[in-house]
Amino acid sequence: MVSEGSLNVVEELLLLAISEDGRLPSDDKVFGYVLVAGVLMELSLARRIDTDLDRLMVLNLAPLDDRMLDTVLVELARTGREQSGDVRFWLEWLSGYGENIREEALEKLVDKGMVERREKRLFGIFRSRRYSVIDLGARAAVRKKVIRGLKSGDIPDPRVSLLICLADACRLLGDLLDGEEELVGLGDRLELIRRLELIGLVTARAVDDIRGSLSVSIQSRRR
Repeated sequence: MVSEGSLNVVEELLLLAISEDGRLPSDDKVFGYVLVAGVLMELSLARRIDTDLDRLMVLNLAPLDDRMLDTVLVELARTGREQSGDVRFWLEWLSGYGENIREEALEKLVDKGMVERREKRLFGIFRSRRYSVIDLGARAAVRKKVIRGLKSGDIPDPRVSLLICLADACRLLGDLLDGEEELVGLGDRLELIRRLELIGLVTARAVDDIRGSLSVSIQSRRR
């Protein structure tokens, strides 16, 4: 089996996000934004981009030998000559990549023997695809890393901090802990972790804003 340490932050998030019945978070649009954020975080960790509260900057165009990371990096550089914006701007600009990021990361997990893909047809017409985590040790290691990062008084590794921010953005932390009550009790610690890495903080705020905007839009259509 492939070691958990060889995974990128998007792959680690997917190991946590796949449910027992093989489903991913039902809010596909918000989850897509979170996956795009994961790619931006990987590019930040690789020192290909940097961010502040107002803008995102491309620092280095050297390829990373990862098709999705390199695709997004080239897109950032190409459009960055004509566009400028904060992380929320780029999450929305790149949101169309969310499905591709998800499918490519899942395919990597399948190739690494960590996840199994199952397909079936309903009524012989509609195809249904589910995924199962078969490397339970890898998922347990990722989960342990997140919980330790949340509960320890130590400063987490930047990658752990960013993974916690992503898991929080798609509301997975309550499932990893003993429910929402424990998560509420860790609120101050979570806010501290958000602030450790600027891209984690601005991503968390951006996803919260996007989720709120989508909720308002849905309610308006129902009236």
